[in-house]
Amino acid sequence: MSSKIAQQGTVGASAMRRETRESGRVWDPEEECLYPSSDGQPMADNTWQANAMVQAFYTLNMHFSDRPDALVCVDLLVYYEEGTQLRVAPDVFVSFGVGAGNRMTYKVWEEGKPPDFVLEVLSPKMSKRDQDEKQAVYAGMGVREFWLFDPMGGLMQPRLRGSRLVGGRYGELPRLLYPDGRLAVYSEVLKLEFQVVDESLRIWNPRTEAYLETVEEIEQSRQQERKARLQEERKARLQEERRARLRAEQRQREAEHRQQEERKARLETERRLEELLRSAGKLEDTAHRG
Repeated sequence: MSSKIAQQGTVGASAMRRETRESGRVWDPEEECLYPSSDGQPMADNTWQANAMVQAFYTLNMHFSDRPDALVCVDLLVYYEEGTQLRVAPDVFVSFGVGAGNRMTYKVWEEGKPPDFVLEVLSPKMSKRDQDEKQAVYAGMGVREFWLFDPMGGLMQPRLRGSRLVGGRYGELPRLLYPDGRLAVYSEVLKLEFQVVDESLRIWNPRTEAYLETVEEIEQSRQQERKARLQEERKARLQEERRARLRAEQRQREAEHRQQEERKARLETERRLEELLRSAGKLEDTAHRG
């Protein structure tokens, strides 16, 4: 590469960094080389895993949307040692106190803390060794809660496990089995209860005594709201059209009434004029005879 081309490339990269920073984006070509935002691996190995990840991310993200300090991410690379490419990609994680917003990666030394909650969704490709290695990384980072969920069944028993970091090691959180067969574990970090319901992972909010809405439920609610809004708009439009029609009919009646009154007045005027003419004619006849 010639020095001129190299210089142009340097200027172009600087301009690109300046542009992205000024526009509020955080992508930096040099930073991307040091800490890549992709590890080249797919987000999920199968639809069971993908659906569980997306549902957990979406419901938690919606739940914490009113907290500007909360960050909820799915499959985002977490770098935990500055100057190296040591990283891990939690399926879903929640971090409090770092602020919401877009990120290319999560760097523990820049955020000032590790994630508080991590959920890993199992797949047949994830071995027990992988689980143990990830658990050790999360413990070393200081992640307060580490969770595992088996969306397919048969990969882990029980299918849901939650662990809390105590003294540098994870201790399993107590499990609850409801009479109807639902398995539940309460997260002290999130103040939410995770349940296995009909083979799916659902999240229960003890404060509101209701499940957090899933993607489908949120979309259904939006469609119902949109349908109700359209019905209200149609009702309001029909009412306005009816009012406009009534106003037009009233104006028509008033116009017809004015026309009738004007016609009466004109006929009355003509009648009086005719009477005056007749009276004048009689006076003239009388004068002639006299």
